[in-house]
Amino acid sequence: MMIDTGSWPDAAVAQAQARFCVATDVVCAAFGKPSIQVGALLCDNARMRDLNLQFRGKDSPTNVLSFPDDSAPDDSTPDNAPLDDSAVPAGASPRAVGELALAYGQLAAEANEEDKSLADHMTHLWVHGLAHLFGLDHETVGDAEEMEAAETAILARLGIADPYAGFHVEDKVKT
Repeated sequence: MMIDTGSWPDAAVAQAQARFCVATDVVCAAFGKPSIQVGALLCDNARMRDLNLQFRGKDSPTNVLSFPDDSAPDDSTPDNAPLDDSAVPAGASPRAVGELALAYGQLAAEANEEDKSLADHMTHLWVHGLAHLFGLDHETVGDAEEMEAAETAILARLGIADPYAGFHVEDKVKT
């Protein structure tokens, strides 16, 4: 995992690194994917607002943005094995699948508002971002239900309660 910590507090960075590494392994196992490499930008709300405006046309911060690596070759050489391989060959580097940006202020505010631990909330959003990198989205109610079910199952394996309990799936479509 490559991490640019931006303005996150040191303790939150250390916690994110540990949790994101474990969560990435669980997500890969759940999706039947080999080990992957993911870049992480742990930024403040101002940087996230700029990214959200630039890439989504929304002039506000958000909690997580996913940037798939669409340039990764699909051939099966060891350094860039396709994601449907069962394992990374010995001596090969994990395939880079993209980058995730997470905004500390936004995550902390949401965790506080929803009475969740920041650690669990940021882990959930990391899992959510990885699901986007693996091709899931929430553009329709059906897609949102599929993505939510995958995230909830993964989070349960991590010992994290269902973050969607009490929400209607329609509230999450296209957000």
